[in-house]
Amino acid sequence: YFPNIEIAKYKTFNKHATNLWCVIRYIHAELLKKFNKCDLYLADRFSLPICHPSRSKYSNLFEDKASWGYCAAKKERYYGFKVLLITTEQGMHQLMVLILMNENY
Repeated sequence: YFPNIEIAKYKTFNKHATNLWCVIRYIHAELLKKFNKCDLYLADRFSLPICHPSRSKYSNLFEDKASWGYCAAKKERYYGFKVLLITTEQGMHQLMVLILMNENY
């Protein structure tokens, strides 16, 4: 929730949010130094839908990368990617990989 978001211009907001990526990366690196000693890593793979299946034929987002997949937990097909996430037992993410749907991992 962002109060008075209609007052702020979208491009300005997006520019500032994008510029914060460096700060977030620095904070993450410092936290990793603190929690780096870990014996157990957890891995999970989940779906990342780009758009609703009924709108997929009209969407040109990632048209050369995204493709169709099946989410067994939701028992539905979706258009998008899979994400592989590896975390420490404290919950700090170590690695996040975007997997193309036509590749098997």
